[in-house]
Amino acid sequence: MSKVRCLTVFLLILVMAGMSLPVSAQGTAGGDNDNKNLITTNPFLLLFSWWNVEYERKLASNSTLGIAASYTSFEDDSDDPFGEKSTYLSGYLIYRFYPSGKAPAGFYFGGRLGMTSVEIEYFEDDTSEKGTAYGFGLDVGYTWLLGAQENFAISVGVGATRLFGGDLEDVISNVQMERLAAPAGPTGGKIVRPSNNQAPTKVAFVQCAGSRDVNHLNYCSGVCCLASLKHAQYVKEQLPDAEVTMYYIDRRTPGRNEDFLLKTTAISGVNLVKGKVGRVEQSNGSLKLHVEDVEKERIIEAEADLVVLATGMVPNAAGDDLAIFTRKDDDGFVLDDLEAAVTVAGVARRPEDVAASVRDATGAAARALVAAGRRA
Repeated sequence: MSKVRCLTVFLLILVMAGMSLPVSAQGTAGGDNDNKNLITTNPFLLLFSWWNVEYERKLASNSTLGIAASYTSFEDDSDDPFGEKSTYLSGYLIYRFYPSGKAPAGFYFGGRLGMTSVEIEYFEDDTSEKGTAYGFGLDVGYTWLLGAQENFAISVGVGATRLFGGDLEDVISNVQMERLAAPAGPTGGKIVRPSNNQAPTKVAFVQCAGSRDVNHLNYCSGVCCLASLKHAQYVKEQLPDAEVTMYYIDRRTPGRNEDFLLKTTAISGVNLVKGKVGRVEQSNGSLKLHVEDVEKERIIEAEADLVVLATGMVPNAAGDDLAIFTRKDDDGFVLDDLEAAVTVAGVARRPEDVAASVRDATGAAARALVAAGRRA
């Protein structure tokens, strides 16, 4: 999913140490501060090519109003064919309150409101995309005016800015798709595009979205292929004229589930493409997918009205300690510990479907009985 469209995140801004130069230095040593304007930059960020500047103007003895701008760029290794270059340009309106009544010196707190423009350039096909996010934030800090004329300043502070906008509304997860198709769901069982509540004409299912990837989940969740095939049937039952395409790395439908695969692929308008989706972006009211077509060994572009991501299973135990002490593997799934009389079943032990979880529970009960017999 495009980074430009995933900007609803917290952007932490460390203001740390700023060097300031009052534009109108009328103050005198030991006298009240008469400086009206302040131009500030953060030298620590400049070391990392994060260009930044703030202009702050005194409104009253206890408040200032200003503007801030910054520019920075991050680039992957040029030898990486799937690398990218990200450029960020921000502009904000800033208001600060100084309780001491000696603005712009002393302790302050305030808010900021503005926007951030982002451009992503992709090395693989020399294309780029742009997006804009709006945000507001809070910051606190302290400013010291130095020198006989108070014409030099040092500031320290910290703040956080929340960005909004840029999401791809018509990109949903497989769990959200299940809710859309449920009669008790938010749409009464109707499969529609979240952006406009209209029925989609082209639906794309993206398999292994974050799974089987060393940067995210390095394992297969086992049920995603079957779930997407089921969802494809949901779409065709409601919207017979809709085009359904599934992009997959491998089709994993073992045993009798292979019949379900064949039944689904036999439906007119359902296509399976062996390929990995690199990104999704907005394009003329629809969505554009950039896909690595493995069989044809080329990068292709495809359009869709609705994109469904087959996201993987993540164990709740991965980041939380359990009520009882037991072992976990590197991915956070729980392991049997017969010495502690702990046996594990279902998706707590590994990703699996309902039928496999039931069989696993039977095995766990048998292991628990054996462990209990040994302790008797």
